[in-house]
Amino acid sequence: MVKWTMRKGQAVGPESPDIALDVATALSDLAALRPVFHSEADLQHELAIGLRDLGWRIRLEHPIAPCAAGALDIVARNGDAVAAVELKYVTRGLEHRVGDEVFRLKNHAAHDHRRYDIVKDIMRLEDWCRVWPRAKGVAVVITNNPLLWRGPQRAGTADVAFTVADGDTLTGRLTWGASAKPGTTRGRAEPLTLRGAYRMAWRAYSQLDAANGEFRSLIVSVGCDQD
Repeated sequence: MVKWTMRKGQAVGPESPDIALDVATALSDLAALRPVFHSEADLQHELAIGLRDLGWRIRLEHPIAPCAAGALDIVARNGDAVAAVELKYVTRGLEHRVGDEVFRLKNHAAHDHRRYDIVKDIMRLEDWCRVWPRAKGVAVVITNNPLLWRGPQRAGTADVAFTVADGDTLTGRLTWGASAKPGTTRGRAEPLTLRGAYRMAWRAYSQLDAANGEFRSLIVSVGCDQD
């Protein structure tokens, strides 16, 4: 007989936990408590706690090996399920007080680099989850920069292949445009190839009473069956 557990009032079989759904649930719960974060590490810590509370065993900065060098932000296990989460917290300058805590966010410029790095997270997750049976991955972005969810303000930009604007679909081999300068591509010159097709769907995260106070989130689900 299968033993069922209850999560948020819904019966969930332990044999098939959904990491993307649980990430969305954790972020929804978190938004009321943490509408803004000091840093990407702050976000990583809070999301890890939320996933742990939903039944996942958590490891932070887990080595990617044997796939590649580097580490994944979060690796989670729940029963037989294995999942990885990559995070990006991209901010525009903001200073705001929440309760007795003051947040001073840096202005992350170089939007082309940020878009490339988000796409690279998806590619890394594809590579990793193909090594693990039943593995899944989730790329998560939280930002208060509308240029990410709206896309470039003019056509023909060098990073047009890497746009993650709401409604865009990413797939195949993605490369810099002909107008890309060496300073733009330095350290990021390699084309990125996605086996799956991923539609970007941004959603509201939080709204602060401050300039640059609107935050949105992006959750991209990656499976090992993408070809």
